Amino acid sequence: MRVLGFGSASLIKVPLTDSMRMDENELERIITKLHSQNIPILAVIGVLGTTEYGTIDPIDEIIRFRDEFSQRGIYFYVHVDAAWGGYLMSLFRAPNGQLLAREKIQQELTYFPSKRVYKAFSTLRQVDSITIDPHKQGYLPFGTGGFISRNRDIVRLLNSHADYVFSDSEEPDFLQIGQYILEGSKPGANAAAAYVAHSVLPLDCENFGRVIRQTIRSSEYFFDCLKILKKELAGKVCLTVPFEPDSNLVTIAVNPYGNQSLALMNQFSEAIYKELIHDPLAPVQSKEFLGSKTHLSINNLSKDEQTNLFKKLHLYDKERCTKVGDKILILRHTLMNPWLSAENNGENYLDKYCLFLKALLLKTLVEFNHERQS
Repeated sequence: MRVLGFGSASLIKVPLTDSMRMDENELERIITKLHSQNIPILAVIGVLGTTEYGTIDPIDEIIRFRDEFSQRGIYFYVHVDAAWGGYLMSLFRAPNGQLLAREKIQQELTYFPSKRVYKAFSTLRQVDSITIDPHKQGYLPFGTGGFISRNRDIVRLLNSHADYVFSDSEEPDFLQIGQYILEGSKPGANAAAAYVAHSVLPLDCENFGRVIRQTIRSSEYFFDCLKILKKELAGKVCLTVPFEPDSNLVTIAVNPYGNQSLALMNQFSEAIYKELIHDPLAPVQSKEFLGSKTHLSINNLSKDEQTNLFKKLHLYDKERCTKVGDKILILRHTLMNPWLSAENNGENYLDKYCLFLKALLLKTLVEFNHERQS
């Protein structure tokens, strides 16, 4: 919004459900309210796999609202940010380009895709534009990004012409792709890398989808392992997956059993994270496992959703343990490696990580309790 000159205040954030997906009821309420105030809507943007939690917005509902409101003279552009989850579409597509039935996709998986996730992916073809990052789940060099538009003429809005680089042409010349991005130039090698990768492994269920399918399998396996780990830690550490995984990204929240302070919970989580972060002064191989983190702003959730989340974390006295602006530290796991759950000398990498995490949690708990007592 800043780039377009409208200003950040013109961006309206749609509230989330307790699953960290866009709340379609709130979206409908906002659209109706803006219409009653004669305020035009430029676009509605859904996220197909948030980079924090991997959650999928209800793209099908956004499309339904667009079609229904257009009958009343209200039209808005629909854009989907599929930077993280766009490549999952290869699981949904047959080699002939047709959309696979949900039951067909589920034959080799346990949970994925849920009905909501399937509906979101099945309506992607009806949106106006999509952004996707091949440098994420496309396994390509950093900086490789893509923009897909239903109306090819929209690239003219992005045109940045320079006589010393580009030749004049009335029709879009995508061999001179740099003129159609905000930066005005990009390494051609990145586009070539995407072309070669997609030629070797076409984006369907029998080719690139096989890679993505294995990462989903690993995520489902990890999710089930965490259920077991939660039981093993009962009475010592509260471990929870705060949001059900929509893709191959799994988050964990941890809290010492009996603790009612969000600040102390975050301190405990930060101590865990420090054992998972790369030390820039040491070789990367010195860490057995690497992980990342994110923060959830409590203010982004409704009161009911806050209450539900705090119950999961065993922080029952929400009013006493939080203050305005508080955030919850969450451990974030992106399971993009398709060989994570493969057996190596009789050991599964994810099993090893769960054993490591259990030992780390119990060790940190002892240190944590000792510091509190002293």
